[in-house]
Amino acid sequence: MLVIQIVMLVTVLVILSLIVFDEHIQKRSSQDKGRLENFWFKEERRQSPRLNINLDVVYKIPNKIDQSDNSKSNNISKSGIQLLLKEKFEKDTILSLEFEIPDNSKKKIFATGQVVWMKENQPLREDGIRTFNAGIRFIQIDEEDEKILADFVSKNIT
Repeated sequence: MLVIQIVMLVTVLVILSLIVFDEHIQKRSSQDKGRLENFWFKEERRQSPRLNINLDVVYKIPNKIDQSDNSKSNNISKSGIQLLLKEKFEKDTILSLEFEIPDNSKKKIFATGQVVWMKENQPLREDGIRTFNAGIRFIQIDEEDEKILADFVSKNIT
């Protein structure tokens, strides 16, 4: 009789352990799925659509005479631009920007931007030069220029 009770007790403990283990696995898999869904299906944070385009951009730090440099854009929107740079700037650095919209008007756009993020590219260029991608938010741009830029982006985005 005692042997039967011990076998029954062990059986109940094994069943309870399996139930607890199964609940733990289900809970973890639903958490991981939630994290993945948040990663892949999260709401877009950008306020403006981006146009992937390679523009020539002249930039400089305001109030520094004759210290402008040339850059290329990776993409652009009405609210900002991503640049490929040969120098690293701190976040929140202010830059004066000048670039031309490649449409019929060949309109030059002048804007002031703020560095929002900076990332070093790997590997180095073939000539050994370090390059950086930088996200620049326009903090000052003429209203008409912003409209021209928005129209250009929306017309050319695919």
